[in-house]
Amino acid sequence: LIERATKADQVKGVVLAIDSPGGTTAGGEAIYEAVRKLAEKKPVVAQVGTLAASAGYMIACATDHIVARQSSIVGSIGVLVQIPNVKGLLDKIGVEVDTIKSAPLKAEPSPFNETTEAEREMMRAMIMDSFNWFEGIVIERRPLSAEEVRALADGSVFTGRQALQRKLIDELGGPDRARDWLTGKGLDSGLKVVEWKKPQDGALGGFPLSLAGLRDWVSGRDGAEERLLRRIVGDGVFLDGLLSLWQPSPLVPERSE
Repeated sequence: LIERATKADQVKGVVLAIDSPGGTTAGGEAIYEAVRKLAEKKPVVAQVGTLAASAGYMIACATDHIVARQSSIVGSIGVLVQIPNVKGLLDKIGVEVDTIKSAPLKAEPSPFNETTEAEREMMRAMIMDSFNWFEGIVIERRPLSAEEVRALADGSVFTGRQALQRKLIDELGGPDRARDWLTGKGLDSGLKVVEWKKPQDGALGGFPLSLAGLRDWVSGRDGAEERLLRRIVGDGVFLDGLLSLWQPSPLVPERSE
């Protein structure tokens, strides 16, 4: 969808509406890169609705101007991974999982055994590498020094008013203010506004996407062991890759998309 907008001659500017807590870091990266390519050819402004947190905020940083409402939630610069452990539960119901693997860290950490310190260190190194990359995006795209960004990149979230004070956004307002910014970039104020949407099919690593609303969902794999665990603890524990997410979804027994 973003590529279509990039190539379409009739699209003179874009208001990217974002309402997302984030999602997989790789999904956020893919959308970030697509928006940057779009912004190289035509003006792009982000209009934050209720929420632009974590990877949702990363995507907002790809635009040339960020507008948020006074009560929007913005920020949560960071990366996380959650490791469910159901060994105790499986022990109680008499289920054992035998694993044969080529090396100690293969397919670890696993929900079927306790996480070792070596496994924690492996995951911590991955998380910090992705976090440093995310932090670098904010340093590059926002009018803030590296020291200022590092002070803000502790996972905190802010209201739109607070985010404006901290230069995480550029302006308070709604869609009208976003369109005003485009007009200030030389676009005809009389241009027709067309809403482009794409069916929510889970493209781009977990980010169903539209130019009118960007929302997150996380999909799981479908192996036999995972189907068993979904029945026990819900889909929310199966996250494909590192997350740049404000708050993981609550664990529920069943969820329909």
